[in-house]
Amino acid sequence: MHEIAHLTCYRKYSKNILPHGQEWKSEFNFHMKYFLEMNIFPEELNNYMKLYSVSPSAASCTDVRLLKILKKYDDPSDYIHLEELNENQIFSLRDSRRYIKGKKLRKRFLCTEIGTGKKFLISPVADVIRESLF
Repeated sequence: MHEIAHLTCYRKYSKNILPHGQEWKSEFNFHMKYFLEMNIFPEELNNYMKLYSVSPSAASCTDVRLLKILKKYDDPSDYIHLEELNENQIFSLRDSRRYIKGKKLRKRFLCTEIGTGKKFLISPVADVIRESLF
């Protein structure tokens, strides 16, 4: 829907608008209503998408609540959300690098990569694997 809204905006306004401005949000909402009225999504997702489509974010992956709802429909896996770990817990991401979970700063956790000591801000709903010290 994100990209369809870009396409219809381009056809209506050419390049004279902001990429994720009010025109794009309006197009996103317009197209999303069609699917929401069909009730093809599970009820919880359908209800949330009604709210989300009024003012969608430029990147859906920044909406933690939406990601949590969608995660319920994923196949089972060994991954959990970063927010489920305790502070100072060791974990790895899909890239196999190991990190230590730090404090939450506004919306993300400040984590330290064990191999390099570099700091990274990581989403609370990032898929991680809990690791032990040994």
